[in-house]
Amino acid sequence: MFQRLFGRERHANRAITEALYAQIVAAARQTVFY
Repeated sequence: MFQRLFGRERHANRAITEALYAQIVAAARQTVFY
């Protein structure tokens, strides 16, 4: 039970990290283009 909960939290954290990384990359590209 604890392993499942931990696995879900880890998966959610990875999704959040990827979303933040995508935003940073998009912002960096806009800064370069403009």
